[in-house]
Amino acid sequence: MDKIGNIITSNRRKLEEFYKKGIEKNNLEHIPLDLTIEKNVINLFNHIKEKYKKLDLLVNCIGGSLYTHTIKDFPISHFDKVIAVNLRSAFMLTKEAIKLMNNNGSGGNIIHFVSSSAKNIAPGRAPYGAAKAGLAHLIHYAAAEAAEYNIKVNGISPTYVFTERHEQEIRNKSKKTDLTREEIINKNLKIKY
Repeated sequence: MDKIGNIITSNRRKLEEFYKKGIEKNNLEHIPLDLTIEKNVINLFNHIKEKYKKLDLLVNCIGGSLYTHTIKDFPISHFDKVIAVNLRSAFMLTKEAIKLMNNNGSGGNIIHFVSSSAKNIAPGRAPYGAAKAGLAHLIHYAAAEAAEYNIKVNGISPTYVFTERHEQEIRNKSKKTDLTREEIINKNLKIKY
């Protein structure tokens, strides 16, 4: 890529990473918002249309398992939040991106981070896995529907991404059991259907 266009992120930490990579500050915009709320998503795309006139690429890496409970103990309010963060937000972003990219006249690309959890089973994460499996299917439908507008919709499925929250969960589980950090990780990563 010869030129990096404008990057909008809702994650302030990512701004620093972009700066370190030498991306000019005037090409970056930080817009903190909750993408599980439809009005926020619509306002975001209105802002993009007004300020930048078009959208060529959307990369959606919003997501997270958020909670760990077995199905029988999973509060419905937590279930709703996991679905909203991982699937509902992706649907709304895809919907608005297709509308704006269709107006571009030249199409565009939409890339969603799915998760290996769409296929791999990890106890306590049923809503997350279901949401990511739903996202994988949403991508197929969106790709089929958007193809006529020269819009490509794809997903990438990284494996387990360790965050500070995951490290804390592992530490807590290690305290409750006699398992080491490595044993906990290996146990969770080897369960598949």
